[in-house]
Amino acid sequence: MLRLRAQRGLSRVMVRGTEHLAPWDSGGGERRPLLIVANHSSWWDAVLPVLLSLDVLSLDAHGLMDAVQLKRYGLFRRVGLLPVDRSNRRRALLSLDAVAEEMRDRGRVLWLFPQGQLLPAEVRPLGCEPGAAWLVARLGGCAVVPVAFRYEPCAHQRHEAYLGIGEPRWFPSHGGLRATTSEIERMLTAQLDLVREEVATGRTEDYRPLIS
Repeated sequence: MLRLRAQRGLSRVMVRGTEHLAPWDSGGGERRPLLIVANHSSWWDAVLPVLLSLDVLSLDAHGLMDAVQLKRYGLFRRVGLLPVDRSNRRRALLSLDAVAEEMRDRGRVLWLFPQGQLLPAEVRPLGCEPGAAWLVARLGGCAVVPVAFRYEPCAHQRHEAYLGIGEPRWFPSHGGLRATTSEIERMLTAQLDLVREEVATGRTEDYRPLIS
């Protein structure tokens, strides 16, 4: 159903860097948990990770969504999105603790939008919240991969989507919330800037169709 929606709603979806997720693919052998951190500029940001994780790759992947929004869009619960109670800080941290317990030592993958809200892709600074750093600490350290989503108008009525997947980096548990959050934001900003430059200059030969 989600693939059909994407085919109807987007002209095409192009992706590069899937090899960086290969160690966590089925049979890849990686048992350490992975956080995929991405910017959040469109409703499609909830759809494309599902297609990439379950349809193109075979990841034991989940995602986080505000509990109120997840109740509204029940379809996403059925494909692995988990609720985060953002009504106050204590409940949000308890939600993240539960997620960390599910991920620990199982090679599981979690998609996370550290900005915590829908913002234009050009916003700088990104304003990442400390949720990703909190999970790094609770997991005893983990790998982090930045993913940039970019949506471009084209000659067709529907937009084109570009996904740029960066290289994984190991974060220790003792890095500190502020320092880890700052470094994750730096990684994601660099990935966003790279995808913007590649698309603007036409250097998209390394992108492959996820949907066309």
